[in-house]
Amino acid sequence: MTLTSMRVAGNAITMHTVVAISSLVFGNSQAHGQSAPASYASLSGAVLSDSGEVPIANAEITFPKLELSARSDAKGNFRITGVPAGSHELIVRIIGYEPYAATITFRTGQVIEADFMLKPVVTKLARVNVNAAVNPRYAIRLADFEERRRYGAGRFLTADVFEKAEGQNMSQVLISRIPGIRTIGNGSQQTLVSRRGGKLGGSNCKVQVIVNGMVKYNGRVGDGDFDVNAVYSGDVIGLEYYTLANTPAQFSGTGAAACGTIVIWTK
Repeated sequence: MTLTSMRVAGNAITMHTVVAISSLVFGNSQAHGQSAPASYASLSGAVLSDSGEVPIANAEITFPKLELSARSDAKGNFRITGVPAGSHELIVRIIGYEPYAATITFRTGQVIEADFMLKPVVTKLARVNVNAAVNPRYAIRLADFEERRRYGAGRFLTADVFEKAEGQNMSQVLISRIPGIRTIGNGSQQTLVSRRGGKLGGSNCKVQVIVNGMVKYNGRVGDGDFDVNAVYSGDVIGLEYYTLANTPAQFSGTGAAACGTIVIWTK
């Protein structure tokens, strides 16, 4: 049996997800007290609020094409067994939160632990667009960034965030705006870690760091830690943060995105 825990961790999985409406009640995969054969995989974890990581009860976690589902209990916990090997679409949803769908690949007998952090639905008011035009020098570099931001699978910080944070270290900017991460280190040298590291690296599960498309840290043996404060916040024109569950394929090919991935774009 292989244990993979998705809690921003890699043999410890962590998923932050988005959830929304559905009053449909699917059959719980644990129904009738049946246990899944060892040849099948399983998924378990918790559903939490994006702000404050408060457990969300009665959220629906479902593999629609497999007709497998479960609902989170009072502590936000859930478990689905009997998942066949392969890639399957997962949906997590509950009224009052944004819906989220992700494709998860299971191996035979694999046990995946995943936490889903859901974003509350926010009523949007009419607004005047006062965003400054993107500097033409950076438009090409940020084209894919903007495309991923429109899709909305991760967390995104734009150039204006860093302009307003003039004088702050990158570590200060990030831990104040991205739930689930913190830093460790000595003095001004700080390394990004997931606060929800699960089985891999415990509470110090180090986040993969990519700067302008180049991997700066991905957890390989012998790699030194990446000091996030080596990046001047005033030079940042865009930043993306993903948990293991929603990391785009182009950033997960290294196999080191289990604790989460930070993608930084600079001038």
